[in-house]
Amino acid sequence: MSELVELLDRAFSSDSIPSERELVRNAGNGDPGKDYLRKGLLGKSQAEVLNLLRSGALGNGSMLTEELELAEPVGLQYYLHPFLIYFATQVRADNRVLDDETPFFLFAHLKNIIAHRGANVFTQAQWLALSTFVAQMLRTIATLPSRDAIWLDDVSDKLHELDHALKTAGPSA
Repeated sequence: MSELVELLDRAFSSDSIPSERELVRNAGNGDPGKDYLRKGLLGKSQAEVLNLLRSGALGNGSMLTEELELAEPVGLQYYLHPFLIYFATQVRADNRVLDDETPFFLFAHLKNIIAHRGANVFTQAQWLALSTFVAQMLRTIATLPSRDAIWLDDVSDKLHELDHALKTAGPSA
């Protein structure tokens, strides 16, 4: 799992904090989702967002992953980094975090991004990292006992949908 964290870090890390226009574009009216992204992420480095996730200041992060669906590609690629790193690190520490609402929403939002944006939303290296991430999560979730699980079946379903989306919309599809 350490290699996975390193792969995600290499594929998604950047030193260039996105401008407001690279994060979201105005559609004329005030969009609450875009306003939420501006408030939660604009001007913050990947390290700052990762620290906010680790401290719990962003809750479980699922609200911002939902709003990332509205981000422009540069902002999406940049700010997805801390969420992926945070989650992969959590799974590395205790794979039972897969039986929770956070991965359900993370996988659902990633699937929506891919379904709506297609292959051009991520670089080739990012597609490879996401595919590797999903494959590792599929292997990990398969090892978890379903007895007493609350979210496991739902998370597994979303993860399989994300896997399918990556395989059908990706650059090699």
